[in-house]
Amino acid sequence: MVGREDGDEDGFRLWQSLTRQTDLTAQLCSIMKDVRNVRGSAQKKIEKLRQLLSGVFSELTNFDEVNLYCLLVLENIVAD
Repeated sequence: MVGREDGDEDGFRLWQSLTRQTDLTAQLCSIMKDVRNVRGSAQKKIEKLRQLLSGVFSELTNFDEVNLYCLLVLENIVAD
């Protein structure tokens, strides 16, 4: 994508990042639900969390700098 003077490229990247964050948030909610439904000790819940993070949800163990930056931008917008 070629950037234009009006900032469309930056807007598109921000939109992509926000969409990605929405997906990650949905995944985190799914993990929370799965871990919450584990019966037994905290150790069993930890084992379930490790299993989920090493499998289907392994992408949650690494965050892009861009995603973290967008979280800060959103936090500042809400705070203002």
